Amino acid sequence: MSGSQEHHEEGVRPPALQHKPVEHIDFSFQATTDLKDSFGNLVVPYGEIYPCCISKTTTHDMGLLCCHYAKVHGLDDNHSSLRFYNDTIGFNWSLYPDKVNNGDKDVDNLAGATIKVSQDFEHVCFWTKATESLFTVRNNETEKVMCVKEGMLYSCVMLHGQRFSSLFRHYARYHNLNGEDFEYRFNGNLIDPKDTPRTLGLELYDVVEVRARRKRAAQDDPA
Repeated sequence: MSGSQEHHEEGVRPPALQHKPVEHIDFSFQATTDLKDSFGNLVVPYGEIYPCCISKTTTHDMGLLCCHYAKVHGLDDNHSSLRFYNDTIGFNWSLYPDKVNNGDKDVDNLAGATIKVSQDFEHVCFWTKATESLFTVRNNETEKVMCVKEGMLYSCVMLHGQRFSSLFRHYARYHNLNGEDFEYRFNGNLIDPKDTPRTLGLELYDVVEVRARRKRAAQDDPA
């Protein structure tokens, strides 16, 4: 063997890197009712189980995990109608204003647990009324077309916990309007896209008013 040739002892290997096993927490979500999106389409049937695995060494917000479940199943716009709970570990999370929200529950209690998911199917029927004629602009803003006549009533049905953002999109699509150009009010107050019939106290046959959005300087004037 020449002096320039490296010598390796047979059977000797460089020391392997030691990786500490990552501890995980396994749990699952289970639908205790049929779960539907904001258009009424069934996306999660009753009884379906969704297994989850999270790292024990990472800080988790249970509220965010619940929101992740809603997003994965196409329930983003309708997740305010969902309730996540497990009575054994004392977990109860939802966006209902009258429910307990303890979304920061210690995840250590989750090991092997099943988080139940239910949906509020209570509906409210109401009217949407155009307080003025509603127009859309076409052909590079050179043509103004009336799509909804002043005083026109449009019947609506929403879940008590459903966000009004879904109604805004539906109303604009149905009437060929640009949704960003219009605003909705109830009892004179501007409706936020995150509002729900429950947060507004909307009751049977109430009227939600829709009109063209005003300039910011005058937008706060309910008149």
